[in-house]
Amino acid sequence: MISTSKTLKFGSRFVSSSMAEACAKFVAIRRNAEGFTLVELLAVMAIIGILTGIATGAVTGLGGQGINAQILSDASAMETAADRFLNETFPETYPVSALPSGEEDLGVREIDFDARLPQDPTKTFVPNFLKKIPNSAALVSYRIETAKGTIFTADDGAAFAPPSDSRFNASFSDTTPLGNPVVTFTLKMGENRAALEELRVQGPGGFVLGGRSLPTGSKVGKLEITFGTDNIWKSGHEVSVDADILATGAAHVWQVAPNYTTATSDANGSDVTGVKEGVATLAHTLTMLAGGSIEEPWKLFLVMDRTGLTKAHNEATETWALTIFDVAQDAAGDNIVPEERLLTNPSVSRVYRWHTEEHSTIQVEDIFVPVAGRLAVVIKDPAASATSTPVPASTIPSPSPTPFLTPTPIPSPTPTNSPPLATILSATLTGDSIAFSGLGLDAEDGTIPAADMDWVLVRTSNLGNVLQTATGVNSGTFVSLSASDEFRITLTVTDSGGATGTASVDVSTPAANTAPIVNVTGPTAGTTAGTPTLVFNATVTDDNDNDATLLAALEWYIDGISATVTGATMNALGSTIANINGSVTEVGPHTIEARSLDTGGLTGTDTLIITLTTP
Repeated sequence: MISTSKTLKFGSRFVSSSMAEACAKFVAIRRNAEGFTLVELLAVMAIIGILTGIATGAVTGLGGQGINAQILSDASAMETAADRFLNETFPETYPVSALPSGEEDLGVREIDFDARLPQDPTKTFVPNFLKKIPNSAALVSYRIETAKGTIFTADDGAAFAPPSDSRFNASFSDTTPLGNPVVTFTLKMGENRAALEELRVQGPGGFVLGGRSLPTGSKVGKLEITFGTDNIWKSGHEVSVDADILATGAAHVWQVAPNYTTATSDANGSDVTGVKEGVATLAHTLTMLAGGSIEEPWKLFLVMDRTGLTKAHNEATETWALTIFDVAQDAAGDNIVPEERLLTNPSVSRVYRWHTEEHSTIQVEDIFVPVAGRLAVVIKDPAASATSTPVPASTIPSPSPTPFLTPTPIPSPTPTNSPPLATILSATLTGDSIAFSGLGLDAEDGTIPAADMDWVLVRTSNLGNVLQTATGVNSGTFVSLSASDEFRITLTVTDSGGATGTASVDVSTPAANTAPIVNVTGPTAGTTAGTPTLVFNATVTDDNDNDATLLAALEWYIDGISATVTGATMNALGSTIANINGSVTEVGPHTIEARSLDTGGLTGTDTLIITLTTP
């Protein structure tokens, strides 16, 4: 015979019902009697107190994890309801509030639970599309990207910026066993997306990080910040700011302070002003926690100081390339002796995974820790595949609400099939066509054959509309495109076990070439001279070519005839000005011209008139 007993459930704990039933029976019996004695009352109160304590402890034990899960669930339900609202409105719109006064419009609005259908005001977002306002709305502000319909959470006071869609990659100069690589972490943050406050990287066990304090000022790496051609300071140019990563004297605490007043154009080296709203320097701190065994990971924390900045988003596509040297250097650039390796590649041949977490300015602090992105980077030992090329880093999205402070231990490799890595090697838009090529690598299969590679082309303005596809090729060309549009190419690779990996890249029309700007700066136009020597000077600037190179090749002309002089300066006698052959001195006006030809085939010119008098 099988006996069962009922239980009362309090959160995650279970309490036998026998105690509760006994209390109830005892109370009922005493009700029918003459009353309670003091001892009996105290006993009952003690039992009730015990039961209350059990229930309270179980409920409070849910903590932030339960709140986080509830918020994610509420956001998903709200996103579905918002899509239904969009489909039933005319014209189509999401249930959103108006943008607050003074807020920059970045395509984000707050959810309006009282929003009504324009054609049927009796239907409101709540309860006709969303049953009720979730309790979690008291903790966070629910917002929506109007271009995508994606719901995300933020502090009530946070700026209306879309969540970060940053992309993280890692690459090694040497991935051979026992090698000592220079490692570069590349972080790309999109224009008008929420700016990161902190980037945390967890490396795999086995990659040993140097563990001693370095002298203050030692160079341990470099940071290269590049603002894309979509920047507002010098549109069409990529803008660069570089800085050394220096040891602070404390173990594994490094600092980099890029000077934004030294920003320059990558196209012609010219200075760029106004970057970071006039903030001269921002000191970013790097903290590295050492690991030293196959099992023990190491960690890197990059805290991005945004003090003094009013923008809660990136005003341009911003790329950070953070390189860590294999050996620290002194101020002169010489390796520090003893040469302790800052990062050492393990001697075990396997696939390693890096985990990162990015914490953006819209993060809801002190309530829960929403992880904006959790990525894995796979580095494959080239000895295990047919190619000796270091495996390019790839990002494998794996969203998780788990805070970084309690990371999931990195499991040891298992025989199960791992997804392959897809990498787009090139994608170039020329005229009305895009030439593309890619690579697929897999832990089990090695290089993915072209037959298992699929390409898709869409417009970034309409991601749901497939323009062209290409199947079974590792390279090719999409043709007959609108050259003025922007496109997204996605590569999908499939391994022998059926697992897939994807990679995407956006392609746009490069900035059109313009002619060089030439200025003849001296002497003053209209100068009158006889036979004495005159010195003519000129300058050249260009959007694509190096200014110094163009200036060195500058050509001079006198009255339309080449003076066979090149460079920034021309010295000429009055007689030479009048006649290239120097045989005749001709008084009156003469045209001095400087010409510059860029690599794009465009010519820039400037002229001045010189009047000669009788010698």
